[in-house]
Amino acid sequence: MLTLILTLILVLLFVCFRYDIIKYIPKSLRYKSIIGENVVITGAGGGLGRLLALQFAKYGANLALIDINSSDLRDTKQLIEKQYKVNIKDYVCDLADRQVVYKTSDKINEDFGFISILVNNAGVLYGKTFLELNDQNIINTFNVNAISNFWTIKSFLPNMLTKNRGHIVNIVSISGLSGVVKQSDYCSSKFAVIGLTESLRYELLKRDNNQIKTTIVCPTFFDTPLVSGVRPTNQITILDPNCVAEQAMDAVLSNKEMIVVPNHLNLIFILKALLPISVFDVIFRFIGGYDVMQHFKGRKY
Repeated sequence: MLTLILTLILVLLFVCFRYDIIKYIPKSLRYKSIIGENVVITGAGGGLGRLLALQFAKYGANLALIDINSSDLRDTKQLIEKQYKVNIKDYVCDLADRQVVYKTSDKINEDFGFISILVNNAGVLYGKTFLELNDQNIINTFNVNAISNFWTIKSFLPNMLTKNRGHIVNIVSISGLSGVVKQSDYCSSKFAVIGLTESLRYELLKRDNNQIKTTIVCPTFFDTPLVSGVRPTNQITILDPNCVAEQAMDAVLSNKEMIVVPNHLNLIFILKALLPISVFDVIFRFIGGYDVMQHFKGRKY
């Protein structure tokens, strides 16, 4: 039994760090070309969404940018236009409103034609304890973080299926892999997106000769207004958002099904799966899971 457990751990460690080996393969050999592809990015007005838009433009993709904030969205568009010569349009859209999402998606399909890459990035985070959350906080968290993904995917997947190519990228969080204090609504919504993406992936794999890819990106906290006030703990660092955007882009161009950023955090979730809950509770407290949200400020919604 001990031999079996040790073997399992070694296999999991290999899986955990396999992408560190892959990164030494030249990009020209492992990256697909997205020059001229049409990409939709939600939550593109700032933070990671803006950085992802810059990354896609860098690799030659055309951009349909969605955000609820028209001013931030315009700033993103102007920033990209100064640096890259790609077709780019912005769309103000409340992702919590299903009919508005469908209407916006129809306009994007009309303006761009075939959308080959969809990036669901938009998110809200209230950072309240369970009983501090009011009903509207919970509803809005799920509408924006999770349910809107259904509406956007339903809008663009049919054309991907017709052409038998495409890529759906869902930006999640390590909070989609573990509960966190003062994130009961946020974690729940991110768990839901992982379930959605995995189920959709299996449905797509069941189809013959399927060429539609899915990618889940699970970063830890990174320095954007969404997590303003979050402080590093014993083992939880605050990442540079540029690093997160670059690794997310690497995952898309390499057709990776899922990444955790930073990669070594895979070990935490391996331990969570292997250890008794009471033991992992001690580890969770040690790494700062109780305190990481203690000074959270975030955005005002």
